[in-house]
Amino acid sequence: MSGLYLGEVVRRLLVRMVEKHALLGHNVLHHGLHDAIHKLTTADVATIHNDTTPNLAITQQVLFRVFGIAYTPTRSRRIMQQLCELACTRSARLLATTIAALLRETGRDAPDVPRTVVGIDGGMYEKYPQFRECVTQALDELLGTELASRVVMQRTPDGSSLGAAALAAAALREVPLSEKERVKLRGK
Repeated sequence: MSGLYLGEVVRRLLVRMVEKHALLGHNVLHHGLHDAIHKLTTADVATIHNDTTPNLAITQQVLFRVFGIAYTPTRSRRIMQQLCELACTRSARLLATTIAALLRETGRDAPDVPRTVVGIDGGMYEKYPQFRECVTQALDELLGTELASRVVMQRTPDGSSLGAAALAAAALREVPLSEKERVKLRGK
């Protein structure tokens, strides 16, 4: 799951909540909430999600820094924090569902498979503790605790390139190649 869009998902939810329910107070839309496309980052979402300050003061700072909104009621900040939690949970569940489906499709969900390493590329898994926790919880629910405990998430730099190479290798195994094609792939 890409952390690139998580902040944008939350911003869009926020715009809808402001339009329908005046979430952050009246006259907030003129602050450029509509025009702040991709201004709310995944790091901002994680910061809001992690905010344990009285009255969610850090959340207010993020809203001011990103959108220029100087004041919001504490109740609105709590709802904003819940929006961040929902977006995080949804994204983590999508990732866990993908992992579970791949394990089942490849037979790695069998009891005799001791462990499966899943390569993770990106800062979202590494730097967003609640995201990691949500992925783990969703895997437990989807696979059962015993099987989920055999799934090891491992940070892999440049994992996107490695994933593309693995897919290409898997596709090559499935499609019979002529000798000419095999020579061409080997670069001879």
